[in-house]
Amino acid sequence: APNITARAKPHAPIPPKPAKPTVPATSATQVVSPPKPVVPSPRPIAAPQQKSGCGSWAAGLGAMALVLGLGLVGLSYLGVTAELFPFLNPEVAVDNGATLLEEARQEARSSGNLEDAIAIAKQVSSNSDSAEETQTQVQQWQTQWQQQKDIFSRAKTAFDRKRWYTARDLAFQLPQNPYWDNLADPIYFASKRKIADLEKPSPTPTPKPTEPPEPTLEPTPSLEPTPSEPPEPTLSPSPSPTPTPLQSPVLIPVPAPATPSPSPN
Repeated sequence: APNITARAKPHAPIPPKPAKPTVPATSATQVVSPPKPVVPSPRPIAAPQQKSGCGSWAAGLGAMALVLGLGLVGLSYLGVTAELFPFLNPEVAVDNGATLLEEARQEARSSGNLEDAIAIAKQVSSNSDSAEETQTQVQQWQTQWQQQKDIFSRAKTAFDRKRWYTARDLAFQLPQNPYWDNLADPIYFASKRKIADLEKPSPTPTPKPTEPPEPTLEPTPSLEPTPSEPPEPTLSPSPSPTPTPLQSPVLIPVPAPATPSPSPN
């Protein structure tokens, strides 16, 4: 067999060794130890858990929560969540006391009905910054409202009793606004008309032209019969008188005079 000589590889030049860095004398030499291999710890083997009824109970509760959540989502989509569950949408407290007080004052100025103004002012919360001012205003309105009601009651009573001057003066004292004008004006103007009728001077009667009296037919006097004179007596022979018989005289007995009795000596 022929000798097969392998071709020798050419020797590569040996690179020079890098020079070691010079460490200053003042610095300490740090020794770096190689990292230790991390050996994984064996996982503990979990003991088999015993089944209990809590698992089924938790599963049922989760299902109920899921159904309830889906129901709330549907209600919120329909827009009725805030009405049925107001605690889910808590409203931020807003201080509208100043707005309510101004609304009450506007009602008092425009209509004059202080009762409605008081009802609006009482809606101001006690925690509002305008609570104290509102309370003062309400007390003032309550006093004025009571006074106005008393004046109107007295005016109506005076009108019913036909005391026209008192009714007119009391109705005039009420404030002029739509509320009291509607109630007091009829009493005021009716009383003024009655007073005008009382103070109106009575008209003097105008003399009527005198007409000539109608002629009265006087009865014609009846002719009274004039007394007729008796006819003159005719001389006729008078009859001869008959002699009256003479009556015999009547004898009247005369009593004898009484003799006086002798007086004792």
